[in-house]
Amino acid sequence: MSDNTRLYENAGNVGLTLAQGPRDAVIYGSATSVRLSRSFVAMGGFRFRGQYTRGMVPTFAMADKVASVAPAGLGAERSNCKESWYAAFACANEGDASAVVKTMPFLRVGSISGNVITLNKAGEGTHDIAEKSYDWMADNNLAGVQCLVISEGGQWSGRVATVVANTATTLTLDNIGALSFGAFLLPAPPGFAHFCYLASFYLDTHEVRNIYDTGTEVVSRGIYLLRPETPGASPGPVGTLMDCSGYIAPLATGVRMDSRCVMSTSATGDYAEYFSPDSGNHDVRTNYDLKDNSGSRSFVFGGVSLAFLYPQTFNFKNAGTLAAKRSEGRIAPTGWFEP
Repeated sequence: MSDNTRLYENAGNVGLTLAQGPRDAVIYGSATSVRLSRSFVAMGGFRFRGQYTRGMVPTFAMADKVASVAPAGLGAERSNCKESWYAAFACANEGDASAVVKTMPFLRVGSISGNVITLNKAGEGTHDIAEKSYDWMADNNLAGVQCLVISEGGQWSGRVATVVANTATTLTLDNIGALSFGAFLLPAPPGFAHFCYLASFYLDTHEVRNIYDTGTEVVSRGIYLLRPETPGASPGPVGTLMDCSGYIAPLATGVRMDSRCVMSTSATGDYAEYFSPDSGNHDVRTNYDLKDNSGSRSFVFGGVSLAFLYPQTFNFKNAGTLAAKRSEGRIAPTGWFEP
C-alpha cells in the first residue's frame, strides 16, 4: 500500500487521536473525592489490562479533574453506594468544549437467569450471595450503554456487552456470555457519546480510602484476609485458593500484600510459605525463616507482590517443620497493580 493510499484512507480520521498511554494516577482529595492529573483526554472507552477498547477517537480538554462521589459527580445514581468500588470516567458529547468527570460503580454478578443478572455486594470480604440494591436515577437508565465484562468462565475477558435494562437489583445484558457468580462488570456513564476510563477508587462506610498511586502500582491498606492455619504443604498442588476480588480494584492485574503468622510453640525449626498463580506446582514466591528460640515468635513477610494468572486469585501453601504450629495466620492486601 502506498503512502498516498494510506493518507486517503485515513483522511476521515483527521482531528482524531489514537487512545494510548498510561492511565491516570489517583490522588486522595477529600472524604468524598479523588483528584486526577490529566488536562486532555482521548476518549478511549474502557481500559482493560493496559489497553483502551476504542481506537481513533476525539480528544477533549478536561473541564474538571476531580472525581466526586457527591451527587454532582455520580453518573447514574441518585446516591452513592457504600463499601463499593467506583470508576472515574471523562465524558463528552459532540460539540462539547470540554469533558466532565462522572463516576460509575463496579457491579458484581450474584445469580443469573437467562440474560438477567441479580447484582451482588461488591466490596471487601464478600464471597457469598449477598444481594445489593442500587439507587439508580430511574429504572432502565443504563439501557443502551456499553458494559465492560472484566472476567468470565474463570478467565480474564475484556468483552464489551450492551446493557438492555436495569432495576435497583438487576442488570440485563444483550449477551450473558460465560458470566458466573463473583464476576465484575463496569457500565459506562449514560447520556454520553464519548467516554474514557480514568481510574478506580474505593468508597468505604465513611469516606474514600487513602490511596498512593504511581499510575501502575497502588498502595492502599485494606482489611485482613483471615486464612486457615495449615493450608497445605509444598511441593505439591495442595494449598488454599486466595480470592482477592473485592479487596482490591476490580481491574487490578496483580496484588501487593503482607503475610504474618504466629508460632506459639517452644519447638524450634524452619517455616516457609509458597505463592503460586494457580493450584499447580508453579511457585513464584517463597517466604522462609528459621525459629531458633524456645518462646512464641511472629513471622512477618512484607512486600509480597504477585501477578494474577487467573482473575484476582492465587494459591497459598506452607511447609517446614513448624508448618502445623502456624496460628493467627493473616494476609493483608496492601495494594495492587493496574496498568
